[in-house]
Formats: sequence, structure tokens, C-alpha cells
Amino acid sequence: MSLFEVVYGYKPRKPINLIPMTQHSRVSESPSVFTSHIHDLHKEISKKIQESNAHYKTHALAPKAF
Repeated sequence: MSLFEVVYGYKPRKPINLIPMTQHSRVSESPSVFTSHIHDLHKEISKKIQESNAHYKTHALAPKAF
């Protein structure tokens, strides 16, 4: 996922999507649904970061053969 998707909850489709959003830009979705989506997205990203760190730690601490 891109940083844009993590912050805004969707993938930018065109360069115009990269312009900072106003507070009224997503009025079609209810705030609670959008908040829930962002919350779930952040939980998923956090889980992937933890998995990646655990994987890195396993390989970094493994004995090295020379």
C-alpha cells in the first residue's frame, strides 16, 4: 500500500487525487463507515509491520555461515 492509501483510505487514481483533500470531499460515505475502514486499514498495516519485523529479527539473529 502506498502512504496515500494508508492516510486517505483509497488508492489515488489520477495525479489530481494527490492534492490535499478538503473536509467535504467524501460526503457520500457516512463518517462511521469511513472511520471504520481507516481503522481496519491501520490495523492491517500494523500487523504487516509486526510480521515483517519478526521476520527480519529471525534472519538478523540467525547464525551466519562464512
